[in-house]
Amino acid sequence: MNTIATYPKEFISDRQSFSKREVEVLREMAGGFTDVEIGRKLFLSHYTIQGYRKQLFLKFDAKNSCHLVYKACQIGLI
Repeated sequence: MNTIATYPKEFISDRQSFSKREVEVLREMAGGFTDVEIGRKLFLSHYTIQGYRKQLFLKFDAKNSCHLVYKACQIGLI
C-alpha cells in the first residue's frame, strides 16, 4: 500500500514547512526516544516536545508515532 499518494502535492514538495526543531524531534522519535529523553537531549521541557509531536501528527495526519516516522521517511525528511 502506497500511502504517500494521500498527501497533497504541495505538502510533499515543501519540506520548508517543517521547522528545524520539528525535524530534530522527528529524528529523535525515529530513534525510539521518549519525550523526556528527547527533551533532555535538546534542552527542552518534555511538554515542549509533546507540543512539537502534536504539530507533527497534525502536519502528517498520522495515527501514531510509527505512522508518523513512516510518512516522514517516505518523503525523505528523515
